[in-house]
Amino acid sequence: MGSALPVLAFWIASIFQVPYLYLLRFFAGFCLIANGVYIGLGWRLANGADPGVMIGNGSPVWLLIVFGILTFPSGLYLWHRQGRYFGLGTAGGKVDGHATIISAILFLGLIVVECLLGNRS
Repeated sequence: MGSALPVLAFWIASIFQVPYLYLLRFFAGFCLIANGVYIGLGWRLANGADPGVMIGNGSPVWLLIVFGILTFPSGLYLWHRQGRYFGLGTAGGKVDGHATIISAILFLGLIVVECLLGNRS
């Protein structure tokens, strides 16, 4: 879910050519990279974390490694040539002000959702 939903949102938004699509592309790439490293290497580095629970429930280690091998480069692919939108390269440090506001609002919304739904035990 941590990678699938952002990638699905990016894919749907790209079909409809949503403005500021690059923000969703960046977020989907980030989720792929973060989850790829976390699951692909976490079985070795993070005892008791999600990869450990997955192994404890019967997932083979090779499957976690394959997940990391597939998702990490996919995230890098989504990030490729996106620097200009974030002030790098030919952008000369300039970032669209609207994109900054949109990102801040989405971030605050994510915090609210996590606070409301995050601790549902």
